[in-house]
Amino acid sequence: MNPIWFEKLIRQSLLPLAAAAGMLLAGCARQPSYTPLSEDTMREVLIDLHLADAVVEVAGGTMNQRDALRDSYTGEILEQRGLDRETFLLSYQYYVRRPEEMNRIYEQVIAALDKRLQEEQFRQPNRPPAEPPVTRTPEPPGAGKLNPR
Repeated sequence: MNPIWFEKLIRQSLLPLAAAAGMLLAGCARQPSYTPLSEDTMREVLIDLHLADAVVEVAGGTMNQRDALRDSYTGEILEQRGLDRETFLLSYQYYVRRPEEMNRIYEQVIAALDKRLQEEQFRQPNRPPAEPPVTRTPEPPGAGKLNPR
């Protein structure tokens, strides 16, 4: 075997392939440099955030006003739990990359929100159950006008 040919094969093919495989394996094995929130903590924060979002939507206002109010509530919720936004967002991303864990968390979030809704309806028995919002499609221009013919 010609040593120059072999050396060229190693340099041009195998070394880049080995380097790429090494980076891939290192990336897969890398653990986060932080400790993500526990599933229980993540569940409780998400419940609070969803409740706050409902309050914001009921409060109304412009989109900018709702966004500012939502941002304020988010900050308060995280502060009450001794968390910062970065920790929450990194933890959220951590769970998004693990769909089975995120599904498990959200099943618990939905169950807790359903339970609160049922408790609220029980406290106010004369109040009809909440209905989904009605969405209307815009009418085409000229709709509803009589044809002058």
